Amino acid sequence: MLHEFIANQHDSIAARTTEKLRSRRWPVSASKVEGGVPVFLTQLAETLRCEETAKPFSSTAIASSAARTGRDLLDLGFDVAQVVHVYGDVCQAITEMALEQNAPIGIEEFHILNRCLDTAIAEATTEHSRVAAQRTATHAVERLGKATGELRDSLHAAEAKVESLIADRRRRTQDLARLRRLSGRLLQADDCERRQMARELQENTAQILAALLTSLSLARDSDVNMDPHTRQTIAHGLSLLEKCCSDVWTMSCVLHPPLLTPFGLEPAIEAYVKSFGQRTGIEVSVDVPRGFGRLSTDRELALFRIMQEALRNVHQTGQTKAAVRAFRDARTVGLEVTGESGEGPLDGQPPEHGTSDSDIVGMGERLRSLGGRMTVSCVDNRTTVRAALPLMTPQNRTPRPERPVEKSKKLSRLNSAR
Repeated sequence: MLHEFIANQHDSIAARTTEKLRSRRWPVSASKVEGGVPVFLTQLAETLRCEETAKPFSSTAIASSAARTGRDLLDLGFDVAQVVHVYGDVCQAITEMALEQNAPIGIEEFHILNRCLDTAIAEATTEHSRVAAQRTATHAVERLGKATGELRDSLHAAEAKVESLIADRRRRTQDLARLRRLSGRLLQADDCERRQMARELQENTAQILAALLTSLSLARDSDVNMDPHTRQTIAHGLSLLEKCCSDVWTMSCVLHPPLLTPFGLEPAIEAYVKSFGQRTGIEVSVDVPRGFGRLSTDRELALFRIMQEALRNVHQTGQTKAAVRAFRDARTVGLEVTGESGEGPLDGQPPEHGTSDSDIVGMGERLRSLGGRMTVSCVDNRTTVRAALPLMTPQNRTPRPERPVEKSKKLSRLNSAR
């Protein structure tokens, strides 16, 4: 019977199978595969004996052996096709030796052999595929875990970087806010110093010069027999004193406009523009809408200073005409100063001389501290400085302007002092 033939020819069949295995190109040496062939042949002979002696067929033994063989071949690097070739070589070795020795084996026994080998191949390839899939899944999970870890590390690094950038941005914002507050305090200190100097010029220096002018006039008029040369000298001195008084008054008005605080921006602009035109000979037009009204003290001062710097720039760049226009709507208030000359700067280019960068920065900081914005544009022969401020909230509005009677009294008092 076939199981007896395999048992008797066990070693020969194993040797024939080994020769066939060595003729193939395996991922490892054939000796690592040959060790499982005798064990499988023993299991195969026992399975055939159980089948051929009419005992119930059980593939447990051969299936267990085949599954173990499939796992071993997987560990050695075999794929499914190579696993099938191993069992094919075993079947071919048994068939060749049975034919060579004319073994009395029937067709039915070969059917049983094929069925056993099919069971072995199925178990081996199933186990091979199962373990391979399990390992592939394990490797995929490991790669996924590694990628997840790398991604988590990258996210943590990015988060730390973002937090560092946010902290740096916050520090920069705080530093900028502190610098702006400091700049605002410096501008306030500068305005206070200007106001104090203007007050001292008006109340002290101007008064002393006026008293000296009066004394010299009285001295000249009291002596009718005064020498002509002496009279001419006194007249010349009186002329210089009058010029000095005018210059002191002009300087005090430039330092701080006397009409701004009591009467507001509109009369302060008109008075300054008139004085500026007399000093420089530049024609300046003023356009302030009717009912412009009062603003907060800091807003009025900021707009006045910007107009003052812009007109100074008009004078220093040699422009011959200028226009001052104030505007106010429901949300914003501001003014524009436009200078015009026959030979102005090119389009989009700032003038080469005039207001310095520090003056422009100071003007911009004044507005920025109040939530406003300043722009400078140059088109053809015109240079326009535009300043805009948001209107203050109702609770921060300044008190209503003084009554017209009091206003006229102060104006007359200032004119008489001048």
